[in-house]
Amino acid sequence: IIVCMAIFVVVAFQFGWIKAGSGPVKVQGVRDTQGPQIYMVQVRDGSTPRSAIISWATDEDSSSQVRYGPWPYANTLTPIQNDPTTGVNSGVKIHEVGLTNLIPATTYIYYVISMDKEGNRTESPEMQFQTTQ
Repeated sequence: IIVCMAIFVVVAFQFGWIKAGSGPVKVQGVRDTQGPQIYMVQVRDGSTPRSAIISWATDEDSSSQVRYGPWPYANTLTPIQNDPTTGVNSGVKIHEVGLTNLIPATTYIYYVISMDKEGNRTESPEMQFQTTQ
């Protein structure tokens, strides 16, 4: 067995299968191209009148942002919170974004948005809530 292994090594060098001085092979990591999965989206009344809190969870650390507006226009974006692409923080898995100055007795549409450290962005489907009087 030892003789066969020695012959194999000699032949492998001759055919270039093994190169002298070649160090360990570096394997490139697989780049994450999938955005965070969003689940458990909820709306609750805020701590002040005409406010609401949108909360959700993601499967990986990511940023928190909400796009919202009175139906049918969701044209207001909250500032991005916990942005992991900046390198300042690593993002969060449990998200809460407060909305203020809402119009009473109005239907709002909204989308929650999260982005992971690689910049992969996920936006939820359209959802709705109704403000009280």
